[in-house]
Amino acid sequence: MKSFHDIIIIGAGPAGSASALQAARNGLNVVVFEKSSWPRPKTCAGGISPRGRALLKKLGIWEKFHKAGYPIMGLHLVSPNGKEAMLAGVESATVINRRIFDDLLMQSAVNAGASLLANAKVEALLRDNGRVTGVIAGGREYYSRWVLSAEGANSHFSPDRNPREILHTAMAWYENASFTPNIIDMIYDKEILPYYMWLFPESEKIVNIGLCIHRSVYKGSVPDLFIRLLDRHFSNRLASSRMIGNIKSHPISVTAGSVNYYTEPGLIVIGEAARLVNPSTGEGISYAMESGIAAVESILTGDRLKRSDDFISKSYEKSISRFGKNFKTSSFFLNHAETIINLAATFGSNPLLKRLSVKSLAKS
Repeated sequence: MKSFHDIIIIGAGPAGSASALQAARNGLNVVVFEKSSWPRPKTCAGGISPRGRALLKKLGIWEKFHKAGYPIMGLHLVSPNGKEAMLAGVESATVINRRIFDDLLMQSAVNAGASLLANAKVEALLRDNGRVTGVIAGGREYYSRWVLSAEGANSHFSPDRNPREILHTAMAWYENASFTPNIIDMIYDKEILPYYMWLFPESEKIVNIGLCIHRSVYKGSVPDLFIRLLDRHFSNRLASSRMIGNIKSHPISVTAGSVNYYTEPGLIVIGEAARLVNPSTGEGISYAMESGIAAVESILTGDRLKRSDDFISKSYEKSISRFGKNFKTSSFFLNHAETIINLAATFGSNPLLKRLSVKSLAKS
């Protein structure tokens, strides 16, 4: 028996879950395919920026995330020249373990009427006369009016075949490490510039520590680099701690500084699969959710106006083009990171510069 849906979504991360929530709330028949069991662990620092928090508030679901997260009130910055600054008390963010975050967002979508199929890997796209009309999963055909690809960095179905800008990461979780409550650490070590090492507290007892680096900067083992920098910057703070599990690594596919969207009829690519990730911070959760919602809104508008596939695709492309300003600003930062971070740390006690520095990070 054939299965028919308004929208099929490939991937249950922030992009897939947010689009499923928006579609279900508007009465569309939507099903999400997730290749893993659910909920599943996700290697990610879990920082929810003020941008992401504002979006969750707009969706009316912020309170459950607020209760599950750890509040962040500031940033301890270490510059390449060794100076330190505490940029605190102006903006706030939240850290939530991604297993929890993704599950809460998907639960919201399911509660709104979306269907989740876990352990269901999409093997291929269905096409008819050059238009995507569904997917094949588990040898079975599922048909839909639209397919949204939310597969993340390792997208198989994005039409974009250009070389990807990839950040490599390594991270681990620790119990009983020493840290300043409600403060995140960002360390711009010269060895990994223009990227950084971080410490994000997830609770009163658990922190995650990691680094990201562009593949052009370092060709060796990223986990080995992580161990070396961990000893350099965190050895004292980890003296009485216990590592939870092992060191994890994963790629991040970032924008090259502008939003270039590639599509084909019947298919919309969202989130990290569309490279909608901040190139200087690696933050993609807020852009993933926003792009997923934008894709559904474009479909709904096209349906209401009885417009073509091309109209819907161009409407979506216009919606995500607004990210371009932030991405270009971040690309500028990457080109001048050492100077900017050194200045921020040097003048970090200046109230005006403190506000500008924290607001800049908040908008990333």
